[in-house]
Amino acid sequence: MNEERIDCTNLWVFHMDEFLDWQCRPYPLADTYESLEGTMVACFYNRIDEELRPPENHRIWPRLSSLDYPDEMCDKLGGVDTVWAGIGATGLVAFDEEPRDFWHRVTVDEYAASKTRVVDINSDTMVAMAERSFGTCLDRVPPKGLTIGFHIICSARRAVYMVATGDWKKTTCRILLFSDPTTEYPVTILPKYVPDVTLYTTEYTIDHPMSHETRGW
Repeated sequence: MNEERIDCTNLWVFHMDEFLDWQCRPYPLADTYESLEGTMVACFYNRIDEELRPPENHRIWPRLSSLDYPDEMCDKLGGVDTVWAGIGATGLVAFDEEPRDFWHRVTVDEYAASKTRVVDINSDTMVAMAERSFGTCLDRVPPKGLTIGFHIICSARRAVYMVATGDWKKTTCRILLFSDPTTEYPVTILPKYVPDVTLYTTEYTIDHPMSHETRGW
């Protein structure tokens, strides 16, 4: 970006999520695992020459103090151009995971209209993050988060998913490709609303072991 002198001063960036502690409080802004904003500032924005980087008021983060602001800005700007994202092992996008409340059911259309909110991070996602970063020390993974909802994500003209994490993502990639929309795997909802959805992955990640089964069960 610096070498090619790409001017990003007119770029708006909607950041997807942020961690919260068990009392739903944000962590200090710093280049640490718990501070996604701090890491993004240190590892991305501050590495862009100042005259080229997106201004701070163009960087939209979910915040407790202004939960409605990301959705309002998305609507004001006419939606998102491109969603760049990974996919969780059970189909999450950002911290938009399968809703697991026994007493309240959410339809696909309701989920697609979901707004920025506070969420509990599902236990299997905490295991996945702990295994990836902390030798499966679950105490190191924050239990709650802030996430933009699918209202913003589904406003996109296109979505590009980048998934190259092997065994953890084999099933969710297959489900994305072949399932009808379901809140059980939220990523499957995107093709219903976003006209252009692309999955970039590796041969190993997309090659599911069940497709090679030869034993009869």
